[in-house]
Amino acid sequence: MRLLAVRASDRHRGLRPIVGSAAIAQELTRLEPMAAKSIRVLQPQYGYDPEDPGVPLTRLACSRGVEFELITRPATVATHPLLSSIFPGTLLGPCFLRAVVIDESAALVGGVDDADGNRVSWFTDASALVDAVTDLWLATVPRCEPILGPGEKPPLTERQLEVAGLICLGEKDDAIARAVSVSLRTAEREV
Repeated sequence: MRLLAVRASDRHRGLRPIVGSAAIAQELTRLEPMAAKSIRVLQPQYGYDPEDPGVPLTRLACSRGVEFELITRPATVATHPLLSSIFPGTLLGPCFLRAVVIDESAALVGGVDDADGNRVSWFTDASALVDAVTDLWLATVPRCEPILGPGEKPPLTERQLEVAGLICLGEKDDAIARAVSVSLRTAEREV
């Protein structure tokens, strides 16, 4: 964070502020096609949001063979009870920095919220910053435990996850049945 602050105050090339949740989502959408090998995410607090753009973006990257790794705090399991089904490879451990590292060549690093309460992140391709976040990632992994135990399967299927998202959006059983192309009885059972 200190390195980020110094570079930001110098208006360093290779460092660009991204202000507000919508702008951060747009930046993640811009970055997703750049990922060719790996996406490493540090996310201290992660609550469930059925409209989180990060989930479909991550799945899109993974469908291209990109390796996705997420580290979050153990307390996240309480605020995001579906996490082990959405990202079963999640690691739980000490995490204090919001960051996404793409192919160890670019990063989006969380900063301090602005005076209006908007979330602020910084895009960088400056090797010193990307290397610092990557080093933090590598130092954190050995201190983590997997969210699922050995041989444990995610608790929900893909369809059940889709149903859970629709429930969170306030959809009723008949609308859920239509959305996931199942009978009303099946939708009721899934709910």
